[in-house]
Amino acid sequence: MTMHYVLVSRGRVLGRTGAAFPAGELPAGTSAWHLVPSAAFDAVEPIIAELSAPPALSLVEDVIPTQDAYLHPAWREHEAPLERLLNEAPRIHHFRLVLERYEALRLELRDQSGRRVPTATLVVTKQLVPADALRSYVEAVDPAEAHLVDTEVPCYLLMARLASASSATAA
Repeated sequence: MTMHYVLVSRGRVLGRTGAAFPAGELPAGTSAWHLVPSAAFDAVEPIIAELSAPPALSLVEDVIPTQDAYLHPAWREHEAPLERLLNEAPRIHHFRLVLERYEALRLELRDQSGRRVPTATLVVTKQLVPADALRSYVEAVDPAEAHLVDTEVPCYLLMARLASASSATAA
């Protein structure tokens, strides 16, 4: 049976976890669930959608260097990434503003008794797979939760790296 959590932002319930996805390829202590949004989620959905959109994803993947690449570039490769960063400065600035809005949500997980669950990382993202495919998958892995996957609206994924080992095993 899936352990359920509630996603909260500044005291407002944004949704609850639905089906848990297998943690096989996730880092230790990380769990992922289908997020079943509440009506209050509508207020934060534009932030989530923008951070999950292809332009934001390509910016992160193609333009913003990893910490290692930034700190240790090859001598001849140093100017091109810097020039690309300068050219993309408006997009990077906009991305940072949206990211600050996301961070200001102060997302947290609450367990079934209402206690805050300590997390090292908490991410909500729009599912990149069609809702029908997600529903079929949930029907296979957690049939009791499949009815919660609404195929008429976008679906969301909640990933959390739980801060304590005892919380991780409960998920």
